[in-house]
Amino acid sequence: MLRRRVFVLGLGASFVSAACGAAEGPAPIVGPVVVNFFATWCGPCRKELPAFQLLAERYADRDLTFLLVDMQEDPDAVAVFLSELRVTLPAVVDSSGEVAKSYRVRGLPSTFFIGRDGVIRQAQLGELDERLLEAGIANIV
Repeated sequence: MLRRRVFVLGLGASFVSAACGAAEGPAPIVGPVVVNFFATWCGPCRKELPAFQLLAERYADRDLTFLLVDMQEDPDAVAVFLSELRVTLPAVVDSSGEVAKSYRVRGLPSTFFIGRDGVIRQAQLGELDERLLEAGIANIV
């Protein structure tokens, strides 16, 4: 039985914004954050997500949080997709599209590297390999 790790965001989209330091007030997640917007139909997303998993494990002791945000798809399909890739990172579904809109996501995949102060230090449109992902992480840890 597939364990469901994907949460649906509709009106709760402010959670992602707050977790990433984009909303007013204190963020519930302390430390740098890597936010990745993806979809199950996105080929480059499929290719890059295993690198996110690998680097999350590599940086596990550095207060670095990875958050995956799916673009308006069925949570069960997203859970199956991530399971197939053996990706266990926290994932949410932006069911209304409001989170992507607030980050001005223009294409997939899109990745945001957010510093401890809640400021986006780097935004990357397109597929990241391990080297590019590591470079983005170096900007925030």
